[in-house]
Amino acid sequence: MSFVIEDVEDYVQYGLDDLACTIDLKAGERSWQITCLIMG
Repeated sequence: MSFVIEDVEDYVQYGLDDLACTIDLKAGERSWQITCLIMG
């Protein structure tokens, strides 16, 4: 199962407070942020 949560400021409410990493990507004027979680 997977899901996408966009524009989150507080991950704790989803039980996702233990982030493994955050990856910031930028190409010209566009940018993205990828948040990695380890779920087990």
